[in-house]
Amino acid sequence: MKKKTEEMDAFKHQDYGTLVENVDTLEASGERWWTKNWFVIGFTIFMTAMDFGVLYSVLDMAVTQSQILGILLSIGIAFLLNFIPLLAARSFSQTIYGIKREAPMVLVISILSFLVLYSSTVVLRFAFRDMYGGSDGGQLVNTMESVAVNTTDIDDQKSIAMVLLLSVEPLVTSIAVFILGFFSSVEVKKSAV
Repeated sequence: MKKKTEEMDAFKHQDYGTLVENVDTLEASGERWWTKNWFVIGFTIFMTAMDFGVLYSVLDMAVTQSQILGILLSIGIAFLLNFIPLLAARSFSQTIYGIKREAPMVLVISILSFLVLYSSTVVLRFAFRDMYGGSDGGQLVNTMESVAVNTTDIDDQKSIAMVLLLSVEPLVTSIAVFILGFFSSVEVKKSAV
């Protein structure tokens, strides 16, 4: 009786995908989860939020006209610091594979605009480095020895270290977005199949 049931199951209708669905499934099977569009978009938004937090601290001090203007500038610059690398990654892959004639020009323009924008944020951060200082510049006196330590030098070292850290963070997020944008590029996916 069981043998007859198994034979009958073989004749039941089975749901097979269409040819287009099967090709899409096959193409997506070699794709990594971190190259999917939903992840790239979410990752870029997260990196933009991180950059906003870093940029807002200095732009809040620099823009004295309006707090809203400081927030808008921080959001805009953080967005551009992460959108320009995505554009550069796409142009880079189009340049490598020779897909679009204007891709090298877009790549050069996007790299130059990123460098100008990023350099401006670093210069601005160094201009306001005193906001990362610790105290108002007194002296620490060692009671065991007769050596006075100037806290201004210590505060300068702390402020420079903090400025460097907060200057490198947007660069690292932009590089991460560029790499992710390159590997999730349509041209790279097509060449891998």
